Amino acid sequence: MKTIHRVIGSIVLVIALILGSMLLAPYISSPEQVRLTILQFGYAGWAIYVTLVSAAGPLPIPSTAVVLGGGYLYGTILGGLLSFVGLILAGIISFYMIRFGGRPLLEKLVDHHHRIHFFHLLNERGHVFVLFAFAVPVFPADIVCLLLGFTHMKFRTLFWLLVVGTIPRAILVTALGAELVVGFSWRMVVLLVICGVGALIAVFREKIKRFLFYELHEVEHLIEKAEGHSQKEI
Repeated sequence: MKTIHRVIGSIVLVIALILGSMLLAPYISSPEQVRLTILQFGYAGWAIYVTLVSAAGPLPIPSTAVVLGGGYLYGTILGGLLSFVGLILAGIISFYMIRFGGRPLLEKLVDHHHRIHFFHLLNERGHVFVLFAFAVPVFPADIVCLLLGFTHMKFRTLFWLLVVGTIPRAILVTALGAELVVGFSWRMVVLLVICGVGALIAVFREKIKRFLFYELHEVEHLIEKAEGHSQKEI
């Protein structure tokens, strides 16, 4: 989604967490008690969590923060499974939002340069690039399925690409969340390093994208040239 949408979503999530903490503060004394209280909801808690992860795709909610919380609540195995299901549903919802909403909706949700870069690389490199985009955050994770919704890709193809590409993210982030319950360990250090690298890639994604895919320089040059020519004609 556009940067402004992600910023708004992050602010809303922080405000919701603060308000929730204030409301629960008289009844809950520690994060561990919060975890145990939520676990008492059982299957209903599972459903609520999967729904929240699913909503993080089409809505400006930072899915990584939600999945991290799922790992803390439910552990690596159950948390990873629930997160995986939620992320798959989020991707499918995003895909069909654009499949039915078309270009006007896509232009509202995704920045222009992301659209140009993604479609060019998809045409040049095919499905291998889609798997790369799911696994490595050179594109914001919440926009890949939005962009794919504007292509002629069949749902069956999307589904398997989404399944394979989502597994690493679901496992890594939920495992890190689960380690927060255990406390500091060598596993947490390894996961922090891996997730830290992913965070750095996300922060510097534009420079890394241009480094990995040199052909983007040519595409941008052609676009600038065409826009300059159009302005001269006007």
